[in-house]
Amino acid sequence: MVCPDCNGTLKGAGTLYSCSECGISWEILFKCEVCMNTVTQMSSCGSVSFFCDTCKHLKSRESMNKEFIRKG
Repeated sequence: MVCPDCNGTLKGAGTLYSCSECGISWEILFKCEVCMNTVTQMSSCGSVSFFCDTCKHLKSRESMNKEFIRKG
């Protein structure tokens, strides 16, 4: 993912990321691209998946809409 502030590379997992260029931390809210509701994050065996409770489907991180919240 790309930092919305400086276009640097974001690194992290789940919903917490930081930019390797400017050092800003971000929380990312993932929203279903179909119904626009916030999805539920599920973790197991070291992997993170997302599920839309409204659409009842697993969602890929790449297909969802993302809302960036600056943390620092």
